Amino acid sequence: MTKNIVVRLNREQTYRHLFTLCQNDELFTIVDFPDGWKDKDYECIVISDAEAMRRGVRRSAIGTVRLLPYDSGTTIMFVNKDAIWHKEITESDEKLFAKYIERAIEHFTELDLIISKLPENKKISKGVKSDRDQIWKVIISIILLGFALAGFIWLPWTSAVLWLIFLIVAYPVALAYTTAKQSMDNRNLAEIYKAGLKQVPVIGKLFGNKPSS
Repeated sequence: MTKNIVVRLNREQTYRHLFTLCQNDELFTIVDFPDGWKDKDYECIVISDAEAMRRGVRRSAIGTVRLLPYDSGTTIMFVNKDAIWHKEITESDEKLFAKYIERAIEHFTELDLIISKLPENKKISKGVKSDRDQIWKVIISIILLGFALAGFIWLPWTSAVLWLIFLIVAYPVALAYTTAKQSMDNRNLAEIYKAGLKQVPVIGKLFGNKPSS
């Protein structure tokens, strides 16, 4: 399990916050490199069980923190792995490390230093939403196509033309209230129709927007 947050600090500043957090909490200790830090050191910061270390337990690591540059800030990766022995941690250590993650996130949140939380999860959620929107489009298209064919088969040509015009209006409006998530309280018909047109493949590009897909 890996969790990520992005903070508006450089790597050295971020480490100092994590170091102070461990100093003020008797449950955790953090690795320190007294002879000066190298770039690779920021990617292998071991968090240990302070009580186990006091008892002299050799393998007391409960997790690893990786600090990676991210634009003007730093990505903090919390990894459930012992970076010293390159082994997965135990279930009890995993629970303790989860507490550390929670307290670290609370710390940076209270100081308003977090740019984003768990960007990987957000990306996944966005992908799921896009798939759902695409399904809505397919369903709506099939239904309206069925109505269009029925209209052309059973209606006189003059009525069929009017029916086609109705569908040209109805399709974008339907997309506006589904994939474009227009509010039902919105009474601006032009705005609703434009929002729906932006979701129509090809036509949406004319508005400078790519339709959801």
